Amino acid sequence: MHGHSSAGEMVRLRHEPHHYHRVELYDADTLTYRGPAFRSDEMSPRQARALRNARRREADRYAAKARRARKNASPRYAATSVAAAPEPLNRLTASQAAAQLRELQTPEGHLQAEARPDLLNRPQPDSARWTKPRPHSKPQDTE
Repeated sequence: MHGHSSAGEMVRLRHEPHHYHRVELYDADTLTYRGPAFRSDEMSPRQARALRNARRREADRYAAKARRARKNASPRYAATSVAAAPEPLNRLTASQAAAQLRELQTPEGHLQAEARPDLLNRPQPDSARWTKPRPHSKPQDTE
């Protein structure tokens, strides 16, 4: 109830899990229903549309990337009109094959381009600072 004349009055809030964008207000003394309250910093419809479009573009980009990867993974063979051994079409030079293998075996470069900025890299543990477990001592027989 941001900006209303009833600001500062004591109320009880009722949060409904399926309505995450609002809460229901009840008077603190009489428990009469006062109405819904919405967040004062809610995004505008224009921002919501821009966010929805950006998410859709990102999903489309990943879907296209998956389609290209599936297409590149399937072998292609030359057409023939007589019975013959299949002849692959995607023959590459040795340097092209080596470049593609390097690219496919080291995905770290692509991960930086696709990394989410809100996730940070975890630091690698330093073995000198770790507490090492004690070695298990064999129980001695006390006979």
